[in-house]
Amino acid sequence: RNVSYWENAVHWSIHGDANADGRSNYASVLGPNADILETFHPNPITIYALEKNILKPIIKKLKPLETDGRMADWEKWVVNQIAIDNLSEDLLNWIVDNFKPNPVTIYGLKKGMKKEEINRIKILGKDHSLSKWEKYLIDHLNSLPQTYVEWAIKETEPTEREIFFMNRVKNLPTSFIENVVAKKVTDYETVSYEEWMQIQFLREFEKENLDKKNRSWINDGDLDNDGFTNEFERKISFTNPHVHNDRFALLMSTGYIPPIFETKLRKIENFISLEASLTDLKKDSEAELYAGFKKTKIFDFYGENATYQNFRKTVEKLADQSDENDLVFFGLAAHGEKNRFYFSDGPIEYDEMNKELSKIPANTQVLSLKACYSGSGIPHLKSRNRIVMTGTTGSELDNGGMLSYLLFESMIEKKSDEDNNNYCTVYESFKRARRMLEERFGKHPQISGENLARKTYLLEIHLPEKL
Repeated sequence: RNVSYWENAVHWSIHGDANADGRSNYASVLGPNADILETFHPNPITIYALEKNILKPIIKKLKPLETDGRMADWEKWVVNQIAIDNLSEDLLNWIVDNFKPNPVTIYGLKKGMKKEEINRIKILGKDHSLSKWEKYLIDHLNSLPQTYVEWAIKETEPTEREIFFMNRVKNLPTSFIENVVAKKVTDYETVSYEEWMQIQFLREFEKENLDKKNRSWINDGDLDNDGFTNEFERKISFTNPHVHNDRFALLMSTGYIPPIFETKLRKIENFISLEASLTDLKKDSEAELYAGFKKTKIFDFYGENATYQNFRKTVEKLADQSDENDLVFFGLAAHGEKNRFYFSDGPIEYDEMNKELSKIPANTQVLSLKACYSGSGIPHLKSRNRIVMTGTTGSELDNGGMLSYLLFESMIEKKSDEDNNNYCTVYESFKRARRMLEERFGKHPQISGENLARKTYLLEIHLPEKL
């Protein structure tokens, strides 16, 4: 015969599973574990604990964990630890009553951290993720410098450089870690550019070799004190970070050209000596200038003082003060004729200028000329160790922009960085400056010593990718 509605209802009431937890309604209401099973609410933790033969009094303690009707992986882990008698009653009570689960605290719990330690790190997990550096912090909480631990826990929104630092802590000397975070625990400063570069530099050494270095060496981002970081010299300019490279500059502008060009040279002087910000050259620049030319290494002559006599005297000083490891930049602006440059006291043949410049032992000379027909000077001035850049060809008037100024303006522009190494060589800067002079003024700047220009950096200016 057909089963009646009431018979179906009775059958379902007894044999059905109202909460879909795999246990019948009868088992939940009248079975041997009815005292700990809910009929209309899922019992995943309770059922799993029963399968693990855990005593009912302990299972009852676990009941608050399954109020959401689910069993998370970490909750299953807790049950497993109870089953093998690897969880103290005190810790269990704390887990049930006070534990705030997130990826960080769960990892800490599974690593056997004390409840006080878990409470200490719980703020890290507020973003509901467990990063590489957070994992390392938990794994080495007691062996890491505590100043670092304190700082790292507070850095709930670390910058890219801070994350870079945190992810490499395991390979860094303790003294370096302590030095980086010492001032940041209270000031909340970010990891500086120099520190970021030094982290990369130190990574090239084996840990055991670094342990033999003294604290001063480890924390010195510019070992030869030449205004270029160790890492920049190692990886970008391919110079020796242990050999000092002085930088000198001679800037001259006669009074016979518009005063705007003297103003621009003065801006360059302030810029390379760090007496002005990058925004003085380019308002929206976010580039980072590490260190400039030392003020005592910059010589300038403007107006009537921009004489050939002062040029010669300064060249003599440069010849005495510089050596083969150094760099000298010349920014000269004046009237010009074919094969001649006009100082304030009269014209001088480029051949004569070359004789003077050849006295300087520096292996890198960078000469930027603004003068009519300046391109005619290249055959006379070019040299193995000299980069010569002119604002015009040998047959053009120079009545437009200033190459030297545009050279430095281009140096802080990410678009100039053709090889995408985040720094601009003299050649990369020249190419962009040349393009601007061609487009704006119809001039055709020239260069000699291109190969040297491709590997020469006047300044360590970092150009972030976001530019």
